Amino acid sequence: MGRRNTEFTNLHKALFVGHHSMTNNKKLIIRTVISNAFIVVGAGHGIGFLGLIGVAWLPQLYWIGTEDFSLSPASSYEKTLGLVALLCLAGQLLLLLTLLIKRPQIAQVFIIISLMLMWTGIYYLSNHLFIDTASLIGFVTGLPFLIFSSLLLYRTVGQKLLVTSA
Repeated sequence: MGRRNTEFTNLHKALFVGHHSMTNNKKLIIRTVISNAFIVVGAGHGIGFLGLIGVAWLPQLYWIGTEDFSLSPASSYEKTLGLVALLCLAGQLLLLLTLLIKRPQIAQVFIIISLMLMWTGIYYLSNHLFIDTASLIGFVTGLPFLIFSSLLLYRTVGQKLLVTSA
């Protein structure tokens, strides 16, 4: 019983304790942003990366409010692609911004908000998973992002608990 408790303590230290809390997450934040940017998206008659589509879609913000842009998850893949690009780009920028924030409590809140934005974008991208092959490709190439972001959330919530209990 004592050995199992020691292993848990070592795992807890490896995940939450150590160097400064944000330096532990720095690599994971960068991996999360990169894995989100490299999600493959079907666009037109080809494919592209979500990061490039997000930047390329910015000049076309005038589409918001037209029939080519939809906030409904029930809409077609093409109509929600603009929303996906905006949500993921906003989440990526907000997550990168957390690297510059000095106060851990504020950085943790920003991390959680940015992950929620990107997860919402991935939901819109892959909600027609079993109907549309483009959604399936987006989901499969988004699995590394989901893994990295889940680990980042796990570490962030654990650090938040440690910060508030200390």
